[in-house]
Amino acid sequence: PIITSAANHLAAGSGTFNVNIPTGTDMFVMCTLGFDAGKAIDDLNAITIGGITMSQGTSNAEGSTGRYNWTSMHYRISPPTGATVAFSATFNVHDDTSYVDEPTFIYFVIQGAALAGYTDSDTTDLSSTTSLSNQLDTAIGDICIRIVAVNDDVTVTVGDDQITAGTASASNTFTHNASHQIATGVSTTMGGSLSEAESGPTAALAFAKGTASIPIDMTSSGG
Repeated sequence: PIITSAANHLAAGSGTFNVNIPTGTDMFVMCTLGFDAGKAIDDLNAITIGGITMSQGTSNAEGSTGRYNWTSMHYRISPPTGATVAFSATFNVHDDTSYVDEPTFIYFVIQGAALAGYTDSDTTDLSSTTSLSNQLDTAIGDICIRIVAVNDDVTVTVGDDQITAGTASASNTFTHNASHQIATGVSTTMGGSLSEAESGPTAALAFAKGTASIPIDMTSSGG
């Protein structure tokens, strides 16, 4: 697969920006991570890419008074393509029209994925730990994505074979991180660590690789 990614940390209330989605893209995945100091966070509303509704993948929330964290993933099979495709979503706190204090959007543009939904998911709730671990049932070549949100500025070290796709942070407030890896077996553990013990949600999804056709030369020559 060919995977490109980018991170956008926006001001509270902002949830619209343009993305570059090349022709031939099979899958567009948007990871949304948030921190709010006041209220628990709700899932996104009206999440679209190029005006087309995206499908819910997985979500996970963690927090208590004064610190609330959020992770979620949405995806679109065969997304609209172009240099400036509009992404849009509304990201509010629970039972309120107030916007999430610190929203981060990290997206993946994938060529070489199967034209189907995710094949497995996993969430974990970190509790004063430095250890990261998400297990996904996979096939060789599957595309695995993991996101982490904690309410402090820390360094995220991803596990073997993982690639950091994007990170955003603010001093003593939050760290948002996304990474991906290609599965090499029937079970994939996305490990890693934090530089300090923290609490927060993680979420992970696996997507099947595409099936490439191989042309066969059927010509013959006489001897």
